[in-house]
Amino acid sequence: MDKFGNKSRRKKPEKKKRKGKKKKVTTYKPERITTSTLYVRGISTSLKDHFKAHCAKRGITMKDKLIEMLSDAIEKDNSLEIQRGS
Repeated sequence: MDKFGNKSRRKKPEKKKRKGKKKKVTTYKPERITTSTLYVRGISTSLKDHFKAHCAKRGITMKDKLIEMLSDAIEKDNSLEIQRGS
């Protein structure tokens, strides 16, 4: 009976028994993650919105533009070695 005093009309489904051996399930193991997350605080909303519009106007993502800007900054600094991912 449920909380209103009605009898349950629904029957529970019977479990089917499997015959033979269980099948092996192949699991997917993702490759090593080589990316990271960058959080930037203290940027005004209007500056972020203008940057987003700048990127959208050129048909690129904000992520791609930030990667380009970071790479350019590293290339200008001769004292740092650049490690390229394969």
